[in-house]
Amino acid sequence: MGFKKWLPIIVTFLLVSSASVLATHRSDWTWSSSDGWTSTWQESSGGRYKHVRHLVKWRSASWLSGYQSGDTYEHDTVFGIDDSTDGFWTNGGLWTWNSDLPSPYYDTVYLFDRYPTITVGSFRPRQITPGRYYLIDIVLDGNGPDASDTVKIQPQVGYHKTCWWDAPECIYPEDTVTTLNAWTNQAWWWACNPRGSTISCTKTPG
Repeated sequence: MGFKKWLPIIVTFLLVSSASVLATHRSDWTWSSSDGWTSTWQESSGGRYKHVRHLVKWRSASWLSGYQSGDTYEHDTVFGIDDSTDGFWTNGGLWTWNSDLPSPYYDTVYLFDRYPTITVGSFRPRQITPGRYYLIDIVLDGNGPDASDTVKIQPQVGYHKTCWWDAPECIYPEDTVTTLNAWTNQAWWWACNPRGSTISCTKTPG
């Protein structure tokens, strides 16, 4: 009887405590990846699989200084589709993925609209080593985007809320930036620098 009396108070306390991990606003150059390489290619002419490969790094410790306990990093790959004939969101989807980010995870993929999005993230961004390139490798089952489509890289910082275990469904976004906006079916290097509280990025074919 006594436990039932205190249960609503305990639950309220736990929810408030969980909500306290909400990250405060921080400059984009204290959490976003600073440099990267992105390539998209078809397995072969008429092949089944579409590959998306990223190399991503944080140039120095200052680019990681904004992370707090419970924060997450997500690397969103957003395609801009010019028509509805590029197979993977109409008759395919994710085939496999791989990453050496600390405690990597694959989040919900949205493939059924004009801007299909694929997300791979890290539950432990505070364990990222500055100056090292990390791999994010994605293979799509289907034709994927063609050369007239675009690919956009959007790093995102988030936080856990109301969960005591690692689960993508318990992550809430706080801030998103764009580090690359380019054509698909080729490779691009991109690099960012602080610009006030945000960042400014450039790209070169590569």
